Amino acid sequence: MATKKEAANGEEGGKKKSKGKLIILIVLVLLIAGGAGGGWYWWKYIKNADAEAAEEDGSPKKKKKKKEKEAPVFVSLDAFTVNLQGEEGQLLQTAITLQLSDEEDANKLKQHMPLVRSRLVMLLSSKKAEEVLTAEGKTQLAQEIAEQIKQPFYPGDSSMEIQNVLFTSFIVQ
Repeated sequence: MATKKEAANGEEGGKKKSKGKLIILIVLVLLIAGGAGGGWYWWKYIKNADAEAAEEDGSPKKKKKKKEKEAPVFVSLDAFTVNLQGEEGQLLQTAITLQLSDEEDANKLKQHMPLVRSRLVMLLSSKKAEEVLTAEGKTQLAQEIAEQIKQPFYPGDSSMEIQNVLFTSFIVQ
């Protein structure tokens, strides 16, 4: 049998081992809690503050993401029927839909629709049938239509952003 001294030494050694494990466990718990708290603080205050500052600056990166989420804005124009240039007396009948950057440009376009229609009638009636019958001719015409509409409606007015010109009907007779 073990003497009283040996038994006392064995109990002290066990207490030292369990105290060491307990200290390590407490340190680990504190590190994990501190990391989680720091992460929460960063996510709640630092990250959101950076996002709000970027929105206030009007940074292009944030605006671009915002515009990507918006649905496209389409404005359909009434059909156009115009006489084409040339001796044959040919007609062009077309319906056009415009894809705009935002609702503000759509409202501006609708407000100035008589000017838009006038510009487009002048442009379309200046074309010859041979110019608009090919795919390349239609592409060129779409670019010219966009340029006509982008022009400011009055001095000091800003230009609109036309994303696409779509022909929904195109007949030459």
